[in-house]
Amino acid sequence: MAGTYAGQFVMEGFLNIRLPPWKRVALTRAVALVPALSVAIWSDADSSDSDSMNEFLNVLQSVQLPFALIPILHFTSNPLLMGPFANGFKMRCLGWIVTTLVCFVNIYLVIEKVNLGDLSSLGQVGAVVTGLAYFAFLGYLVALEFIRLLAEK
Repeated sequence: MAGTYAGQFVMEGFLNIRLPPWKRVALTRAVALVPALSVAIWSDADSSDSDSMNEFLNVLQSVQLPFALIPILHFTSNPLLMGPFANGFKMRCLGWIVTTLVCFVNIYLVIEKVNLGDLSSLGQVGAVVTGLAYFAFLGYLVALEFIRLLAEK
């Protein structure tokens, strides 16, 4: 629901697509519901298919979550953007602690779900290289924020 609502604002604000409200709502709801209904109809005969899809989507969200949390912490801590509503030092520290915990739990869950033994040698190498690049980029984003945080204090 939140993603659909956000999609309405993206269509109107960022993409400059001006539609009457009922058309905008219908379009964003269709974009959100058609894939979900397709999976539900496709997996109706075998519930293990929908379970597998659900597990895959949970892993995918675990991988994507840091790319939402880190910018949120960054932007809400910026006094130029947030003015008097910017996060203070204590709130930033708490936010980073919680984000770090969430990221480590998600890393654990992704490792649990992705069984490297089921992959070919090339697949294992690809998974490891992709994972290292992912963690290096996350580390870079976090390091930039901590450098900014230490420079302010």
